Amino acid sequence: MFFKLGNSIPARLIMSIPYRHYRAAVAEQAIIPNINDYSSNLNFDSLSAKSITSSLISMSNQKANRLFFDFELRSNVIERFKSLIQTATHNLEAKKQLHEILSMLYERRFQVPPIEKIGLGANYLLNDICFLLENHLLDHIDELVNDQVSKLEIPKTGKAYVQWIMNIIQRHLAAKHPYYNEFMLNKANKNDVKYWLAQESTLDQKFDDILALMQVGTSGPVKMEIASNYWDEMGNGEPLKTHTYLFELLLNELDVTSEYIRDNLLLTSLITGNISTCYVLNKNLFYQAIGYFGVTEYLAPIRFKNVVKALERNEISDAGKQYHKLHIWIDKIHGAAWFNNVVRKMIDKQPECGKEIIKGALVRLQTSVEHLNSFPSSTHIPLQTQTKIKI
Repeated sequence: MFFKLGNSIPARLIMSIPYRHYRAAVAEQAIIPNINDYSSNLNFDSLSAKSITSSLISMSNQKANRLFFDFELRSNVIERFKSLIQTATHNLEAKKQLHEILSMLYERRFQVPPIEKIGLGANYLLNDICFLLENHLLDHIDELVNDQVSKLEIPKTGKAYVQWIMNIIQRHLAAKHPYYNEFMLNKANKNDVKYWLAQESTLDQKFDDILALMQVGTSGPVKMEIASNYWDEMGNGEPLKTHTYLFELLLNELDVTSEYIRDNLLLTSLITGNISTCYVLNKNLFYQAIGYFGVTEYLAPIRFKNVVKALERNEISDAGKQYHKLHIWIDKIHGAAWFNNVVRKMIDKQPECGKEIIKGALVRLQTSVEHLNSFPSSTHIPLQTQTKIKI
């Protein structure tokens, strides 16, 4: 049933409707659906939450316009995802599906769509789903570190803060985990390195974009340090030296295909990848991101020294070794600069942000340990045998 425009819906509600879908609904007859009994004639009952997400992403503009006014169906979809979140608290397969969906939604934010797909997608509903899943992720981050953060005595000056946080990082298990210090250094064979690279792909393949997004809204020394880091990621303007290109050389040499990554990606890799993306897409998490990626930069050269040993032991080509050899010295520079040029100045200017920075740092440290602990002793153990996952 339809009724004439403006007769029953307040103007403020009409104005709040996304213009594209509103315009499509009224274009021919200047009418809009009666929201009390309108049905889009769409049905998602037989689909999994992941399949629903895929359908919403690829949905035609016409169907998205119809679904926009079908509030009952939209509410049912949201309830499906709330149910998935509840199940994921105690079911590993549901948790895996949840993070695969969140990864799918994030992936769209890092892609330029083909011209023929620019009008596709029920974005209003996808945004609601992403909001639910992000809140679930952030709730678990809070559970992981908030108690520890609440007990810390946080320094109020930049110099003291940097010394304090560096001491925490250096003493943490993540900085000396046996996966790198023993297994990667002395034992990892070519298949082990291949498997490890698949896990690294959730961050390394898009770190340049992460830095580009992170610098938006910053200024002064903070922007300059992120910009310097970004320019290094871009090979200082030389396409064949960009870090994503160098990383892909090693992926190609070891035949780490997208299919291999899909079939072997650990749940903890999905989780850490989603946390990284969540931090840069939400500016209210910016200070946590400073701590999180500061740890990432600091740990890279420590870990990659052992990775290079594994690459040499397995006779990887010089081209394949470039990425990790380069990051041994370049991230040593950026890691120090991140804390001295960014964190120190931020604390001196606004000491209150120290709590958020250490929270992000602890998230990176503790999720990294959980991730490394989840690696199977054999690279052929299937994903569902993982049991020790706290986030």
